Amino acid sequence: MFDPFRIKPFSSNRSSEVDFDMTKEQRWDQLYRPLLIGSLPFLALAIVRQTVTAVMMLQAYLLTAMLFGYLLFVEERDNLNKSWLWKAMAPIAVLHLVVLALIFSWDKAYPDLAGKGLISTSVLWTFGVIEYYVTLWVVDFCRPSTNRQF
Repeated sequence: MFDPFRIKPFSSNRSSEVDFDMTKEQRWDQLYRPLLIGSLPFLALAIVRQTVTAVMMLQAYLLTAMLFGYLLFVEERDNLNKSWLWKAMAPIAVLHLVVLALIFSWDKAYPDLAGKGLISTSVLWTFGVIEYYVTLWVVDFCRPSTNRQF
């Protein structure tokens, strides 16, 4: 879809529409609604129960669904049948478990802040962005190169 508010970068004279991939945008539009609808039971549980465990379950769902959903069904959908992608998933899964453990330890260390939506969302967003970029690096590292020189 066309975004009239897309800002042209200062450092380049080329249009920002060059990097726009309509297929990925459509895939994301098809993916994010079911992911957010899937979070509603966890959100309701976190609101009703108001416990750290309920907040941790919501955070785990959101981070896992968004990361792996976006990675597998938007970014790398064309490569789902390639073995290199599944080899990259092993370290990504370990990294994801480590990130979840860090988030959970933060939630347990500061239970009064974990129940506050803005703080909890900020912690999840910070860890999620770092994990996302490391995940993209791992995928690029495992992707076969077409110009390898022996």
